[in-house]
Amino acid sequence: GEPTVETDLAGNPRVSNEIMDLGCYELQQEGLRDVIITFEKTSGELGSNTVVCAATGVGMTLDPTKCYWTFDGRAPSAGDYDAIGTDVAAELPPGVYTVRFSTVVGGIEYAKASEPGALVIVAKTVFLKPENPNARAPYDTWEIAATNLVDAFAIAGDGTTLLYAPGTYHVYAGIDVPVACTNVATDGNPANTTLQAHSCSLLRITADALFDGFTLKGGRGFGDNGGCLYLQAGTVRNSIVTGGSATYGAGVYMTGGLLSRCVVSNNTHALGHCRGAGIYATGGTVEHSLIARNQNPGTGGYGGNAQGGGIYATSATIRNCTIVGNMTRYGAGIFGNANTVVENTISYGNIQASTGDASDGVPNWSGLSAANAVNFCTTSAKGQFGTALEPDGTPSEDQAKFIGNPGFVNLEAGDWTLALGSRCLDAAVGEPTVETDLAGNPRVSN
Repeated sequence: GEPTVETDLAGNPRVSNEIMDLGCYELQQEGLRDVIITFEKTSGELGSNTVVCAATGVGMTLDPTKCYWTFDGRAPSAGDYDAIGTDVAAELPPGVYTVRFSTVVGGIEYAKASEPGALVIVAKTVFLKPENPNARAPYDTWEIAATNLVDAFAIAGDGTTLLYAPGTYHVYAGIDVPVACTNVATDGNPANTTLQAHSCSLLRITADALFDGFTLKGGRGFGDNGGCLYLQAGTVRNSIVTGGSATYGAGVYMTGGLLSRCVVSNNTHALGHCRGAGIYATGGTVEHSLIARNQNPGTGGYGGNAQGGGIYATSATIRNCTIVGNMTRYGAGIFGNANTVVENTISYGNIQASTGDASDGVPNWSGLSAANAVNFCTTSAKGQFGTALEPDGTPSEDQAKFIGNPGFVNLEAGDWTLALGSRCLDAAVGEPTVETDLAGNPRVSN
């Protein structure tokens, strides 16, 4: 028979597929019955944000009084909704949300949900401390501070500041930092705030982020690269990098960025083809840092093709650094090439793994060029494989004054500050890029 009304009880056409359905409701088969939901933040500002949501019925009309939204992953239940209506605006604090919508049409419930974590409200400030039974998002006070980096970075974005209380933060899977956030250890002493990796990589920075005042410890590399730190961009300063292991850059792997006022020490890898036990750098700048006691002896303890005990560098800049006590087979101090820029730097007391030699240039450097080695203090103008700071092996007049013992206070005891009478005192060129040295003393004192 023919319908005697134009719409069913839900307000939908009484006939949707040539023949009327039994009963008082009509299944709307045009496009099938469905709901489309959309949501977006009203601004890119940090902190709490307004989210505008809309629901559209496909093949049916939605009743705004029966349209329910939740934003925190809860299953909808009576009286437990964050918003009601087809078009809503909700003010949400920083967090990671699943957006859920439900409605009832013709006695049938329809529900939609976004992908988990599809909506992120980025925090302005995130607090962290190693232990906190009251930890909860948005982690915006010390009272509800996050206890781990995974939770903290979930709501961090460009411009977020993350403040870390002293202690050890345990990392069980490598942390990627793709946003320009600022990370500050509030204690001021890097020995007191540790990011500790457990049989995994530790930290990879791919944006203009800052890490200031940490110990990065125990990483095993992203693939073969960067045991504790993989630095593509950004800055790591006033920090300690130690206990790392990887084929390329057991401590640090750099393709860009800045490593400043850091101590890179006691990183190691036993494989014969490891390069850069301390630092492997194909770009970026290492400045005002100590690179010490990193080791890559090669397969079987001696041998292999291990290069760059302290630093393996190509197309990178090494400025105002002290490279001492490192060991590997080739270029135990620094292994570079003609594109490696070395300025105001000391490489001394490094050890050639295959012989135990700690004397002339062989263990202290290899591959540098006269044009890019400026005020470079080392034990010889001639390095490994016949490389020399001048073609005939004779240093220039300016470079000659830096050939020999730099005059540490006590090399064997690990006091690598300069003693009175050192040839390296007041000898640097250029203006300092930091205010203080690693000991906290003024960078220029005379």
